[in-house]
Amino acid sequence: MEYRAFGRTGLDVSAIGYGCWEIGGEYGHFDESEIQAAVQRALDLGINLFDTAEGYGFGQF
Repeated sequence: MEYRAFGRTGLDVSAIGYGCWEIGGEYGHFDESEIQAAVQRALDLGINLFDTAEGYGFGQF
């Protein structure tokens, strides 16, 4: 995985991010274990940038 500097924070984040919109509840029904598996797979692949905007699911998760 390629990593890049996150502004001037001193943090390096993956060049590929995981968009979490679909786990906010607006996309439809899902089994929570599916989301846990997907997030774990992303971590296993080296992804450490997760877009968790407050607007997603109105803070459901």
